[in-house]
Amino acid sequence: MYLNRVYLGAGIYGIDGAAKYYFGKDLKDINLYEASIIAGLLKAPSKYSPTNNIELSGERAYQVLLNMEDAGYITEKDIQDISDNPVFLETSALGSGNSLYFCDYVLDLAQNIIEDTQTDLIIKTTLNPSMQTRGEQVIKNYLAHHGEKLNIKQSALVALSKDGSILSMVGGKNYRESPFNRATMSHRQSGSAFKLFVYLNAIEQNNLNEYSKVIDAPINIGKWHPKNYTRNYLGEIRLKEAFAKSINTVAVRLTENAGRGNLIRLAKKLGINANMSPHPSISLGIAEVSLLDLTSSFAVINNNGRRTIPYAITEIKNPKGKLLFKKTHNQETQVISSNTNHIMKSLLKEVIDNGTGGAAKINHKSTYGKTGTTQNYKDAWFIGFDDQVTCGIWVGNDDNKPMNKVTGGGAPAIIWQEFMR
Repeated sequence: MYLNRVYLGAGIYGIDGAAKYYFGKDLKDINLYEASIIAGLLKAPSKYSPTNNIELSGERAYQVLLNMEDAGYITEKDIQDISDNPVFLETSALGSGNSLYFCDYVLDLAQNIIEDTQTDLIIKTTLNPSMQTRGEQVIKNYLAHHGEKLNIKQSALVALSKDGSILSMVGGKNYRESPFNRATMSHRQSGSAFKLFVYLNAIEQNNLNEYSKVIDAPINIGKWHPKNYTRNYLGEIRLKEAFAKSINTVAVRLTENAGRGNLIRLAKKLGINANMSPHPSISLGIAEVSLLDLTSSFAVINNNGRRTIPYAITEIKNPKGKLLFKKTHNQETQVISSNTNHIMKSLLKEVIDNGTGGAAKINHKSTYGKTGTTQNYKDAWFIGFDDQVTCGIWVGNDDNKPMNKVTGGGAPAIIWQEFMR
């Protein structure tokens, strides 16, 4: 039972799965050396994975063989014979393997759905293979060509359908290098992407629309003096222009007028699960959120103000075909009025048509979105949608080192456009 469920690196569980993944063979067909490599993985699956470090994997396997000789299971000649039979890794094991982020996520979900996860399970998921491949490719290609110059080490992507099903999930540049899922497990400041909630709150509480007049001018709250990215002020402007240009002073004024407590309650209602403090700077995105939560909140606008909880599993069966779980119709909750939603959608379109999100524009297609950049360029976001799919992109560094002046309208918007078109 243990050997059928134990983790053996690269998102693989069980020795039969390891044999198929690493060597392209059924377990009964592997040779002694291949068996020793799999046994060697037990001590440190990621460290001794042959796809991570073939030399270290070989050294560990040799130690396993010596132990077997000492115990009398094999002879010295058996070990010598191995050098004449090199190991060939299965080609698929050398790929990016980024769908393994999604696999890990699904396994965690399954353990919350099914009490007995010690038996084999057949899990049907929402993943769209072509979208997943596309998501992996655009991130890999962008970082390969621009990552070093812009000092971007990592990126993540999530794509959702209107009903909340997860179509694509890329948790990082390379799963084998780092299985940490930045799409679900990482919580980062959202910057101006949080202005989605700021403007929704203001529209609802103060009965504003896209043509309402707002003031862009210096503002002081106690000892805090928020400034615009450009350090310029435009005076009286329309709401849609303030949103499209992501003007900070307007966002702060709107929040102070509509109420910070109301803003936090609204963000939670739309799907943000993070702890949020009613500090004045809440309006500028200091709250740390996950990419999945932020993307699902934007999906509410794509779904005419209806909230659906993201899901990844549609069905679970045992090997005999017995149905253990089936996803019923995803419950929708109206959290934003249709009128408010219509106004918000026009603001998000303005961001791409005439604002900070121009790089996300797709010809002959209506697209909507919002950029986000945090202080010192530590995080950059673009979250947006077309008529069918909502997609969120994050770029940054795990160690919080600043990128080279990367904004939400740059790398994330470009990656988003490459994926969505």
